[in-house]
Amino acid sequence: MRPHAFLASLILAAATPALARGGPSGMLGTILEGFTFWAIAAGLFAGLAWSRSGRHLPARSLLVLSAVTLGFSWQFVLAGLLLGIPAGVALAVFSAAAYLKAGGLLRPRPEPSGQNPAGRRGRLTLVLRWLSASYLFWAVIACFNIKLLGFLAFPPTLLLDHGTITRFFPFILPPLGLALAITSLGTGLLAALQPRLRHAAPVIFNVGLLIAFLVCADLQRERLMRQALRNHPGIELDSASFLRSVLAHSDFGRSAHASFSENGKFYHWSYAAQDFVTAP
Repeated sequence: MRPHAFLASLILAAATPALARGGPSGMLGTILEGFTFWAIAAGLFAGLAWSRSGRHLPARSLLVLSAVTLGFSWQFVLAGLLLGIPAGVALAVFSAAAYLKAGGLLRPRPEPSGQNPAGRRGRLTLVLRWLSASYLFWAVIACFNIKLLGFLAFPPTLLLDHGTITRFFPFILPPLGLALAITSLGTGLLAALQPRLRHAAPVIFNVGLLIAFLVCADLQRERLMRQALRNHPGIELDSASFLRSVLAHSDFGRSAHASFSENGKFYHWSYAAQDFVTAP
């Protein structure tokens, strides 16, 4: 399967847990989640189609349109949420997909005659490929839970965050830092030992980062839970993996990450508090 076809299949696969989980509370949140999901899918397919046409990306026009959508999102709150954010996501995914398709995602396309890969233009191409591959990868990952991971597709939404993500930072940042260190070292060594894989380094790095982060986050979860259970000896714990909790997260109908009952009280695990708290 071609890499871009795999990304498309991954987006379609993301619809299954998203629909099974249910949308965020309220009609507005549900519509925004749906619009953002389809903006990612539309941007990906449009970018691939544009690249196959052989035309160059209209970089200036895309920059202007992106600036307009960003300003629109800030100026008009309701319309910005429903139209501006999905439009900005679609433009970004379109640009990244078209750029990567034209330059080759895993294997490089032939360089134009006279272009020095080590020159200024070559370094700029390297930076743009890393940015495009990283953004496109995490935008696709966001499809698995737009409500929780939508900021990966549209990072400015972190400025509007009301605790949806930032309250989890004390738990997220340590395993993320460790995963970044491990993946950076591993990707660097692999590229040094296997020069033919250097062009695919952005893909290798991001896939490795995701896997390393999930493993480190689960180890962190288990360590914190063991510490919290010291005050509750003899408890049989019913717990879910970190990945399962992320996929199941929503504002309603959310299953407990880990739970137990003691002395007539029901406790559940809170990633924000990094402790077991009593259920309301």
